[in-house]
Amino acid sequence: MTGAAVLAVLALTVIIGTMAQRICGMGLGLIAVPVFVFVTGPVLGVLTINAAAFVAGLAIAWSLRVDILWHRWRVIAAWAIVGTIPGWALVTWLPRSVLELTIGVGLVASLAASLLMASHLPRIPKQALGACGFIGAILNTTVGQAAPIMVAYQRATRWDQRTFQATLQPSFLVMNAASVLAKGVGIDIAAPPLGYGVYIATVGTGVLVGIIAGELAAAHVSISLARTLALTVACVGAVATCVHGIVGIV
Repeated sequence: MTGAAVLAVLALTVIIGTMAQRICGMGLGLIAVPVFVFVTGPVLGVLTINAAAFVAGLAIAWSLRVDILWHRWRVIAAWAIVGTIPGWALVTWLPRSVLELTIGVGLVASLAASLLMASHLPRIPKQALGACGFIGAILNTTVGQAAPIMVAYQRATRWDQRTFQATLQPSFLVMNAASVLAKGVGIDIAAPPLGYGVYIATVGTGVLVGIIAGELAAAHVSISLARTLALTVACVGAVATCVHGIVGIV
């Protein structure tokens, strides 16, 4: 692929991911991380999406602010900051492919359990929300994939889609900010293709276009469809993480 074609693919991926983030509360990391990791490498790829998701989350959180459950966000955010530390350690010490495969299997298992047992699960204690934020931050820092564990928690607790996807935005904001800051310590990051200026402009434009398009599309998407899209995106992201890990090991 030519340099222009690579940039076009990256921009389109960010646009689609950001649209999904606005419509169903998640999607940028799940959709964009596999593509960016393939093109730019694991560390820069995940770091880029962490930064892009921070910007997108800021704009989307403002748009959905009336539906955010701030008391739940405070629990998630506090534990997410703590969870970033072991996430940073894993990125620094473990082989990327082994890490991706292990986490991917865990994500698939958690989603499968939530799907198969949603109507039979007991009421989850309040403390589980903190654990969810902690695990989500580890996943977000390592492979840029916090959404599957959040969806599993949503289904297990019957958290309604509207306030769930709104509360996710400032939660992802904290996770991504902590991840970007942590990766600036002790981790070597390769230069992006075609230089930093063009690369940042491409990703930034994708985020901006995706936010605008997502706002327009969200008005025509029902809550039930948004819930289905969120679950589908989470499943695809979990499977993609497994596959990428297997390919890396083989």
